[in-house]
Amino acid sequence: MTAQMSVCIPIFNRDVRSFVNGLCVEIERFQLSVDICLIDDGSLESYRLMNREIDSSLVFYEELKENIGRARIRNLFLKKTNSPILLYVDCDSEVYKEDFLRTYLFCFDDASCKIIYGGRKYPEDYRKDQKLEWLYGTRRIDRSAAVRSKEGNHAFLSNNFAARREVILQVQFDESISRYGYEDMLFQFQLSLHGVEVHHVDNPVLNTELDTNEQVLDKMEQATITLGEILSTSSGTRMRKNMKLLKYFDRLNLLLPYVVPSVIARLFSPVVRFFLLRYPNLLWMDLYKLVLLYHNKIATPNK
Repeated sequence: MTAQMSVCIPIFNRDVRSFVNGLCVEIERFQLSVDICLIDDGSLESYRLMNREIDSSLVFYEELKENIGRARIRNLFLKKTNSPILLYVDCDSEVYKEDFLRTYLFCFDDASCKIIYGGRKYPEDYRKDQKLEWLYGTRRIDRSAAVRSKEGNHAFLSNNFAARREVILQVQFDESISRYGYEDMLFQFQLSLHGVEVHHVDNPVLNTELDTNEQVLDKMEQATITLGEILSTSSGTRMRKNMKLLKYFDRLNLLLPYVVPSVIARLFSPVVRFFLLRYPNLLWMDLYKLVLLYHNKIATPNK
């Protein structure tokens, strides 16, 4: 019998046993028509050994021989599930609300609801070397549905969202993006092009495993390269006007010749990174993003 909703969790180097157990508790307690699909995307064997311990008739678990990337694995769930509703949740999550699954199911009782974003919460405690992600998460990501709704599709993130199957079939994740970064932005742009409105609800998951400051900066550097790949496409050209970062970048290029900040960026990139690692600060983080655009010669300045 086909479940009403499938929880799709792509796994990469994470122990998801606690998270999956929390989901199973709600499913079994309330006899929900929900199953869980886990796909391991080339994790280390130590993590695979832990996740193989998950033993439930509600769970389908598969391991890929090699990492295929964030976009491709999300599309792969279409082939591994049959449910009319797909709930995508990142593997670094934990259940935050006891009615997590029921909240999503209730929302889809409204036929006009096509895709829903639930939000994300961050832990109160963190290590000193995790402060950068904690600051960014609590100040810019952890927002109520009322606040996110004002931004519509622009406030969408892929860490915790549910959608009708036909929406994912129509607007799939762009598999040409193989590196980390900006998959969410490209997906939300495609949703807008297809006239699909994102609904926002207060149904967050808890982000339990924060990256270190160094990991955050490494991901930022990878994401800058990804951004360059996106901007070289026709979709990227149209998306440019909706990105705050590139708006600042273009304004700066109107004030100064491109070569001036480019040279400065190359000189000061290591300095900014040094200060961010030791004195995490969102202002410095924003500055570092701009520096990376110039340092990597990724974004093309307006002519």
